[in-house]
Formats: sequence, C-alpha cells, structure tokens
Amino acid sequence: EANGDGFLFYPGAQYGIDGPVGSMRLEAIRDGLEEYELLYAMAQTYSENGLGGDENGDGVNDAFGAMVEELASELYVGTVVTADSAAFDAARERLLGLAALNESAAAFSLMEQTDDGKGNVTVKFAVKNGTEVLLGEGSCGSLTQAGTQGEMALYTVSADLSAADQNNLIVNMKADGQTFVYEQYLGGRVHINEVNGDVSAADLAEVENGAQTKFKKIAASESGITGFTSKNVLQASLGARLNFEMQQAFTLSGKLIAGIGESAGSLKLEMAATKGRTVSVILVGDKGETSLASVTFGDAAQAVEISLENVNWAKIGSVQCLRFNVASGDGALTVWLGNAVVYGK
Repeated sequence: EANGDGFLFYPGAQYGIDGPVGSMRLEAIRDGLEEYELLYAMAQTYSENGLGGDENGDGVNDAFGAMVEELASELYVGTVVTADSAAFDAARERLLGLAALNESAAAFSLMEQTDDGKGNVTVKFAVKNGTEVLLGEGSCGSLTQAGTQGEMALYTVSADLSAADQNNLIVNMKADGQTFVYEQYLGGRVHINEVNGDVSAADLAEVENGAQTKFKKIAASESGITGFTSKNVLQASLGARLNFEMQQAFTLSGKLIAGIGESAGSLKLEMAATKGRTVSVILVGDKGETSLASVTFGDAAQAVEISLENVNWAKIGSVQCLRFNVASGDGALTVWLGNAVVYGK
C-alpha cells in the first residue's frame, strides 16, 4: 500500500478498532459536501433577498458568484494554486463565517471585491435595510452607502493598500438588538513600481548576448501596443543572438522591483513583446534563483499575475533582480514593460 492508493476506509483491527477507519481522503469528501450545502443555502438567500441577477445566463446569481470568486482568489494567483493546507483551512473558516452572517438578522452579503491595479481595493456588501453599519476601530478604508437593492442596503468600503503594512477591514453591524462583526484581512502593503522619471540606468542591465540591449522610457500610447493601463512603459530592444550559447535577456532591479521579498504574496506585471515570442521571468537572489513564469505573447499587452507564495526564500536569499530570458527564437525583438505591482501577504 502507498499514499494515494485510493482507499476511503482502512481495516481498524490493527488499531484495536472493531470496524473500518475513515481516511483523510474521506474527511475531505465530507468537508466538500458540507461546503456545497453551505454555498447552496447562501445562493438561495442572496436570491431571496433580491441581490444580483443572472445577466450572463449561467444559472448562478451574479452577486453570489462574485463572492465565491473572491473566496477562490485567496487560493489562486492566475492558474497557480497556493499549495498550503493552512490557506485552505483559512478559506474554509472564512466561508463558515460568511454563511453564519448571511443567515443572521443583518443578512450580511459580501458581493464583490475589485482592485484597480494601483493598490486601491473596493469591497461591496449588502445588509438588511435598517441595519446600523460602522467601520470598527483599527479598520482600514472609508465606508459609503451606495443605495438599495430590494430589501437590502448596499455599501462600499474603499481602501488604499499602499499606505500600510497590514490592512484589516472590520465592519460592525447592529440589527434586531444584536451586534455582528465582519472581519477580512485585505493584505499587506502594495508597492506600485512605476515606469517614470525616477528610473535610472542603475535599475536596468543587459545580459551579454553579443548585441547591445537598448532601453528607453516611452508613453504607453507610443508603443503601438494595446491593453496597457500604465501611463509609461519601458521599451527594451534586444539584438539577435550571434550564436546558440548566448542568451537574449535583460534584468530589472532597484526601484523597479521594490517590495519583492518574503513579505510579498504576488506580483503583477504588464508586459508585451514581439508576437509569438516567449519570455521567462526569473527571480534572482544572492544565493540562488527560481523561475516564476513563462509568457508567450500575442498582439496586446498582458497583465501577468505571478504567485510568490511558494518561493523558497531561504534558497533565494536577498533579492537582486528580475531577469527576463527570451525562451524562443533568436532574432531581434522588443519587450515592453509597464508598472510592476507587488502585493504584500
């Protein structure tokens, strides 16, 4: 027998048990069934309270679907899963708390959370009309009432995550003589590393490829590439490789990668490159390096989301730079980079 052999029960005799012993796999199935029932009940409550709708016709209440998507975002960055059981346990605990608040007299309903890519987060929620709502002591952000929908009052909280190392949202609610509290950790400090006039030659370097790499800062509108939200972009023009052993690459350091380290949870890069070419992003430290992502480009800029949760910082050491390796072709090409946004854990 081996781990993952597929059994849900094991003989209990050798453990002094007269009967089968359930496996951890069976417990996970049970947890999943419980979570399904909770989510089903919450979806019903959202609809009964007149929240959301089904504009895209997928059969799921839109407000409820946005809430589930926000919960799932704690476990994924793009398509990369956070391989940490503690993260799954925390997400489940949060679901249980949301389900309890949803069934309370306040009928708290988390609706959506949006991020403008510049450190500003907006959380939208609803409560039963007549519920008193205040932000708790130590909460980040500002509270605004945003109208009503059915029997529910809508609220938004806007928070600037670039201002503090720890950002906690605390919502106090009073309904039917009872007090309810919703708490959410929005994340650590967000570093917005802009391509602007402060970028210097010390922040950029070519990796020897037998042909000079030329850098310049230009307005995003001058790049001829659609999809950038950054005002300015860094344009790196790489010469063709002179032989197979040489590497087409360049590095970013200093102001352009501020915030990348053990306290960082993810990185978002706006990137574009010559169509069809593939570029790998490498994190380089004084002890070692690790590959973060590989991107194949089309016609438009891409917002590349990179998880840093699983980086072994002990093996990386002190961060030195991000290296961009061209992983396909050998002809000259151009890479455009917009703002690099680093999200704290």
